[in-house]
Amino acid sequence: MGLRFPSDLGAWQRWQQRQHPLRSMRAILKPSQPTTGVWHRTGTEPDLLVVLDSTSPSNIAALAQPLAHLPLDRIAVLAPLDITGQLPKASWTATAADLRSDLRSIRSVLLAADYLPLGASVVANMQHKPGCFMCNMVCSPPSHRPCHETAAS
Repeated sequence: MGLRFPSDLGAWQRWQQRQHPLRSMRAILKPSQPTTGVWHRTGTEPDLLVVLDSTSPSNIAALAQPLAHLPLDRIAVLAPLDITGQLPKASWTATAADLRSDLRSIRSVLLAADYLPLGASVVANMQHKPGCFMCNMVCSPPSHRPCHETAAS
């Protein structure tokens, strides 16, 4: 199923699970864990959230390093673990993420994909927030739209 840009993400995920039956069986037997992450910020009320589902060098280079050119007190970064040392030099605080409270001040979200755990959790929590803007870099073409339109596509 060589989908370059899957239009039915659920069907693609089911196909992918069938490719690895042992891994799928382990996932079924293992109790599901809530999606957790580490919330990084320098200010108290960030309005831009950058979501990194992975701490790979390419993800850090694409999403975290360009933050050095923005006002860091307005930015929060959500990552699967503490990446303070890989973020632009500033007085970052890293705390366990609590999406219900952490997302209150967020007005814009930049993420590489919304099919991985952290991105999917943020999209699910932001999709009904009025006045929010979402930029998903994986769509073809990359999508830039209000958060409430994210769930419909």
